[in-house]
Amino acid sequence: MQKLKRVLKFRDILIFGIGIIIGAGIYTIIGKVAGIAGYSSWISVILAGILSLLTGLSFAEMASIYPDTSSYYKVIRDALKIFGGKIWGFIVQWSLILVCIFAISTVSIAFGGYFSKFVPLDEIILSTLIIILSGFLSYLGIKESVSVSLFLTFSAIFGLALVIMLGIFLIKPTKEIFLNVEVNKNVFYAAGLIFFAYAGFELIPAESEETKAPKKLIPKAIVFSILICMLIYTLVCIAALNLLDIKVLESSNAPLFDAVSKNFGNEMGYFVLFSAIFATSSTILGLTVSGSRLLYSFGKERLFPRIFSKISKRKTPFISIALISFSSLISMVLVRDLKVMAEISNFLTIFCFYLVNISIVLLRVYQPKIPRGFKVPFSLKNIPILPLIASLFCLSLLSQFPTTIIFNCFLIILLGIVFYFIIKEKYIV
Repeated sequence: MQKLKRVLKFRDILIFGIGIIIGAGIYTIIGKVAGIAGYSSWISVILAGILSLLTGLSFAEMASIYPDTSSYYKVIRDALKIFGGKIWGFIVQWSLILVCIFAISTVSIAFGGYFSKFVPLDEIILSTLIIILSGFLSYLGIKESVSVSLFLTFSAIFGLALVIMLGIFLIKPTKEIFLNVEVNKNVFYAAGLIFFAYAGFELIPAESEETKAPKKLIPKAIVFSILICMLIYTLVCIAALNLLDIKVLESSNAPLFDAVSKNFGNEMGYFVLFSAIFATSSTILGLTVSGSRLLYSFGKERLFPRIFSKISKRKTPFISIALISFSSLISMVLVRDLKVMAEISNFLTIFCFYLVNISIVLLRVYQPKIPRGFKVPFSLKNIPILPLIASLFCLSLLSQFPTTIIFNCFLIILLGIVFYFIIKEKYIV
């Protein structure tokens, strides 16, 4: 069987991971967080980063045990073996593929909204173009995709760095931001909201088969990408609080643009909007690459028709890329309620977080001697404490979703189970 080409170094995979994480979310959600937690918002950002890091450590250990694109399936298959591990492993990877498709649809519409402010084209046309372009770049090759992602990510970070520079270094932060801090239920609620802005690190292991020394580099990339984003997000939050009144931040659909524009004029604010365009582009490209690799691994592991594991002359899974891009386009056109689509993606993502955290705990108990390139620290009688804490937090977040979202996600999972049994006799060994 043809294999993907191992060309990615640590810098490549780190920037690629940051590019997926820093999407349009931070450019819009920071205002809602400020409305909930007030001057304590930056505490919420740090808390969400720590909670993301806890789950990130579990994904790092997972990637060090199974350094390939089907690591999600394998870790749950082995950990939940006595509970029908194969089907649960299938459901998790199935859910992550759908998360990629829904997220591409959602973020592409955000891209269309931003870009339409600068070009006289319909938002849907612009959204369609970015999905097609991302699919084409993914087909050209992983090195080409990462090179473009490198440019897009630094451009996205530039906008956030501009906000930080203007809001912290040019205008000295008021003492209220640090003195009027209260750690209460609003801070934790806001942390749950900003937690979604960290999502994306879980897709880094999907590039394992194209990474040199993945057992070592993938875990490092996961941890460092979360830490870097935590630092950026925290400084951005402090800057936004310093530049704009909390009530204005809360009511704004483009809080960072408004914060910069009010103090330094619209011309400076447009730099932030341009960076949001680059951020959404980077996220769409990263999701397209990651989603296609997850689908590719399904074909390789005989969990899907083998045609999805076919590799082009450019060493890319071209059929999987085409299906991910096409499904994203269909989803974008048919599902017009972005809030529902985003909430479904968030629920499925946290559901996967929960199962991976639990699987890391169970593997330590059932298979303590399995080779691990990285181990989550702090264990009690070989039971890792941090994944247990992370799994409880995930359960808490899952319980906060509306009943309709939980029901829709249950149907998606049920559809995956049905599909699993349909193809089981023909493909699954």
